[in-house]
Amino acid sequence: MQSHRDELEFTAKFYQLPDPEGLQLFTDTGCAACHHPYVRNTEGEALPLFTDLLLHDMGPGLAEDRTVGSATRSEWRTASLLGLNQKSGLLHDGRAATVKQAVEAHGGEAQYSTTRFLALSETKMLALLRFLRGL
Repeated sequence: MQSHRDELEFTAKFYQLPDPEGLQLFTDTGCAACHHPYVRNTEGEALPLFTDLLLHDMGPGLAEDRTVGSATRSEWRTASLLGLNQKSGLLHDGRAATVKQAVEAHGGEAQYSTTRFLALSETKMLALLRFLRGL
C-alpha cells in the first residue's frame, strides 16, 4: 500500500485543482466525507488525492462473496478519484461504465451521498460529473 500512496503523492504534487464550484457541489453532496479532497503527507503538505485511504462499508450491492484481509465482504478502501477520466471499468470490480453508474452503486456508508447526488437538478448533476471527469 505504501508504494500506491507514494504514486498518488507524486501525481498530486503536479496536480492543479479545477473548478471551485464543482468542488463545492462535491462537498455539498457528501462525497468529500470519504473522498477527502486533500490528504496531508508526512511533511504536512496538503495533496489533492480525493481519498481518505480508509475502509468503508459500501452496502450489500457492492459486497463480494469473499473477504480480503481484515475487510468484511462489503468494505472497500476509498479509491482516489485523480485521473478518473482516464479509467474504464469503475468500482472495485469494473462493473460501472460511467461515473454516474459508479455513484449510483454506492450504498452503505455512502447512501446519504448517493441520495443527495440523485436529488441534484440536471444542471448541477452535469456540473458535478464534469468536475469529476476533470480530476
